[in-house]
Amino acid sequence: MTRTVLIIEDNPGIGELVSMQVKDLGMEPVLVDRGDDGLERYRKGGIDLVVLDLMLPGMDALSSRSSDQAKAEEVEVDGLRIDPVRRRVFVHGAEAELTAREFDLLWHFACHRGRVFSRAQLLDAVWGYNHEGYEHTVNTHINRLRNKIETNAAEPRYVQTVWGVGYRFLD
Repeated sequence: MTRTVLIIEDNPGIGELVSMQVKDLGMEPVLVDRGDDGLERYRKGGIDLVVLDLMLPGMDALSSRSSDQAKAEEVEVDGLRIDPVRRRVFVHGAEAELTAREFDLLWHFACHRGRVFSRAQLLDAVWGYNHEGYEHTVNTHINRLRNKIETNAAEPRYVQTVWGVGYRFLD
């Protein structure tokens, strides 16, 4: 009997790679790119194993997997309000439109106020992997985040640079 593996992954390249590996193991992959679609497919039955990317769109439907954001309360500091349940951010009352990854990055910082994180640590914590050579991804996301939440991105108040080490949230 062939085992069926549900792969829930929003990155097409990673999804296809995992699917190929599942096939190589003699199992049948079923690939979906959203958490809510994955939950719907799982409920139909016939799934023996689930491979799940926890940082993908539609994860609200899976909040029963007990994410920190689903249990957490809002964080408010110096005019910045972060609502983890609704995944919304307000700066001095105005909503800041963040991407999912920008939100996850900001939420990670807010949950660890004052702690300094290297780029590699942020890749592990927010992206879920440590991929050498792509640490500039962290810089790019932090720059975009600062442009959306800081009054003056050149002199950041919330997401601070610790030269030679990494970044921290509001010391």
